Amino acid sequence: MSFSISVQRSTALTFVLVTLVMFNVLAALNTLFPSLSRNLWLAGSVALRQADAYAVLLVAGGILALRLRQAIALKVLAIVILLYASHQLAMWAWHSWQGSATSPFLPLPVTFLLGWFALCCWEGMESSRGIRYLARLGWAAMLVVAVWLLWRAIYPVPEPRLWAGLSGIGASGVVGVFIHGLALLILASLARQQPREMLERDPGMQEYRSLFSHSSAAVFHVLPDGTVVEVNAVAEARLGVPVEELRGGEFVELVCRMLEWPNISEELSHAWRAAMNGLCGCHCRVASVGHEARFYNVRMVPIVVDSEVCGVFAVFEDISFWTETQSRLAIMERCLEESSNGVVILDTTLPGYPIRYANAAFCAMSGYHARQLVGQVPFPLLGRGRRKELVNLRRAMAAHRHCSVTTQLYRQDGQSLWCQISMSPVRDEDGVLTHYVGVVDDISLRRQHEQQLAWQASHDALTGLPNRSMLADRLSEDVAQARRQHRKLAVLFIDLDEFKLINDTLGHDVGDRLLVSVAKRLEHQLRSGDSLTRMGGDEFVLILAGLESTEAAEGVAQRLLNALEQPHVIEGWRLHVTASIGIAELDEATSEHPHLLIQRADIAMYRAKQKGRNQFRAFTRELNESLYRRLMLRNELQTAMDQRDLQLYYQPFFTQTGQVCGYEALLRWEHPELGWISPQDFIAIAEQTGQIAELGRWVLWQACSDARQLVDARLMPGRVSVNLSPLQFYRGDFLLDLMGVLSETGLQARWLDLELTEGALMRDTQASIETLGRLVELGITTAIDDFGTGFSCLDYLQRLPVTRIKLDKVFIHAIDGHSGNAVVCKSVLALARELGLRVLAEGVETQAQYDYLVNLDCEVFQGFYFARPMPFSMFRELLLAGPEKPLLSTLSNGRSG
Repeated sequence: MSFSISVQRSTALTFVLVTLVMFNVLAALNTLFPSLSRNLWLAGSVALRQADAYAVLLVAGGILALRLRQAIALKVLAIVILLYASHQLAMWAWHSWQGSATSPFLPLPVTFLLGWFALCCWEGMESSRGIRYLARLGWAAMLVVAVWLLWRAIYPVPEPRLWAGLSGIGASGVVGVFIHGLALLILASLARQQPREMLERDPGMQEYRSLFSHSSAAVFHVLPDGTVVEVNAVAEARLGVPVEELRGGEFVELVCRMLEWPNISEELSHAWRAAMNGLCGCHCRVASVGHEARFYNVRMVPIVVDSEVCGVFAVFEDISFWTETQSRLAIMERCLEESSNGVVILDTTLPGYPIRYANAAFCAMSGYHARQLVGQVPFPLLGRGRRKELVNLRRAMAAHRHCSVTTQLYRQDGQSLWCQISMSPVRDEDGVLTHYVGVVDDISLRRQHEQQLAWQASHDALTGLPNRSMLADRLSEDVAQARRQHRKLAVLFIDLDEFKLINDTLGHDVGDRLLVSVAKRLEHQLRSGDSLTRMGGDEFVLILAGLESTEAAEGVAQRLLNALEQPHVIEGWRLHVTASIGIAELDEATSEHPHLLIQRADIAMYRAKQKGRNQFRAFTRELNESLYRRLMLRNELQTAMDQRDLQLYYQPFFTQTGQVCGYEALLRWEHPELGWISPQDFIAIAEQTGQIAELGRWVLWQACSDARQLVDARLMPGRVSVNLSPLQFYRGDFLLDLMGVLSETGLQARWLDLELTEGALMRDTQASIETLGRLVELGITTAIDDFGTGFSCLDYLQRLPVTRIKLDKVFIHAIDGHSGNAVVCKSVLALARELGLRVLAEGVETQAQYDYLVNLDCEVFQGFYFARPMPFSMFRELLLAGPEKPLLSTLSNGRSG
């Protein structure tokens, strides 16, 4: 039950109750001390001394205590009431024992209620428990009145002596009990209403209420017994219970419900006890254990009134977001501290953008302590002077842009290191620039590696000379400078002679050291401004700039040759090495395309090698034309092979009687634009380019295929002779490839004869003997072609399993004019007869040559005197005609084989 009483009504009620108290006190004194009543003009008020006087006394004392808000006043009031009630209870008990029907004093129920009220006053009307006691006491008084009325209705005549006092209570006693209960209920309502009224009256209390209600933390007003007096809206929202239901609840129970704890923690209990002892600053940190863990910073603030702790404000501040933020910040700070890259944070709100933070990596880079860096302007650390990188960095930061530069960072000890700096702007939630964060990466080692890689990319690792990649740049620069100054320029291409022999015999280590020695020798002969480059292997290129004349380049080349002739002492070996040098001078064509200088010098160097090595040659137009023709033939030859434009011509062998005893397959190439191309030109190119392997197999297959047709037509006059290249003969799969061709064409081995030059056979005599032996086993015969033009060894000649030698046409053509050639022919024929070999004279073109050879008893002949090389169709017709003595013919305009 609650009553709302204004301040004016409360004051008026207090005045009336005080007046009634004074009258009732006098009435009570008149009852206790009758002698005094004569002297008191208010003795007539004794009629009020029963229930109404005491009720008024209790209500007035309670109101005074509440208005004074003094705990000591309540305790004094409780003592007075307790003494008076004890006296009245003793008097009532004495009269009841004596059998008095009525008592002029308070009856037993009223006295009991007085004792209970005294206990309430002792507890304090400001406490929740005291207020509850007052309310319960009032309702108990009402219950007594109800019981009396029920008793009187059931037993109108009093019977038991024990209940004489109760049954003897009249209407005035019942009214007194009712007034007591009503007074207690009024006191309880006033006790609940009084703080609110004071809050409404006191501006300071209103401010307190505003702070209490609008706090962002959950706040509990707790009494010393643990009862919650008040909670704010935040606590109400956390608990999800209306504030009216929370008032009067147990603090421990509500906290456990909010934090979802089974029991209160010892830490929180300790903070509570400390606050109740009057200690300020009692706080702890707790966390809920629900599905969404929340963290709270709990502060226990003691409520001190008149130097006594009368309660505690328990403030639960939700710090979940702050805790999470602090955790992230701690993790980020640890990451920054553990980062191998330097990190600095600059404050853009201050002039000069001073450093606000520097991690350990940046301190290690700069050599400064963090305390020395904080507050310092960072730009002096990045160099002294207006370097381009520093200017770009300042401009980008002034424009509030991201920037990244590579610059030098100067340490505290004065040393510098290369670093990559990336500066990124940091803005607040309003987009205002507040800081710059810089990531500094020490790239000194990387830059050193880059410089090393750049040096390796442009220099030779063995000799330290510039390599061919730098050669192109230097050559372009020197050519441009020579054109501006109208000076001459030359390029020397230097290639060591027989260097491969040194590598193969003494090893690559010795060869490498020899190259280093050669490079030093060449460098010692250079002039200032000359550039020496190693192209690779044993090749060097020298750029001679600022020449006065063409003879100056030749003079330098000769000095280089003379320097290289001196022996090189390497690991105890005295090595002599020579070189071939090609010279190319700058002209109009090469000034537009400087790389042509190197190409021309290379061509001239190969001509020097062809002319005997250990010399120099200058590039000429004829060399260029020869090179162009060579390059063109190489490309056209591959096209001819792919398109099957090559042809096989056949030239027969004749006996002294004019009979065909065999024939030779000769390769011919009729170019659609250049006409007939000599085999001496394109065969040499094919051998150098490796095309000879494919070309030789096709010739062998085509010759065997045509021979098989003659065999099937019973026109085969003898064996078909096919020329072999040394590269083809010394291939590891030569015999397998040969047997494959015979198998594909179906030609028997006894119809095949292979021709090789004596130079090819002498290249590896032992291997030649073994391979020729295998051919003999297969039934294939062999012949030595161009005999007499090489360096034959008679010892090996008698060991080679050959069946025929072909006397070279050089000796045949000179028979008429040189008696020496006739002696050679005669000697070869005699030697062949002694070794059991047949001799074929090739290149017979006149009757005199033929008659001379017949007189020397030569058995087989080949040449234009008998027949020119012809296509297979014409050769077949010749065999069908079967002439006994063919005359000179013009069946083909090619040269003899």
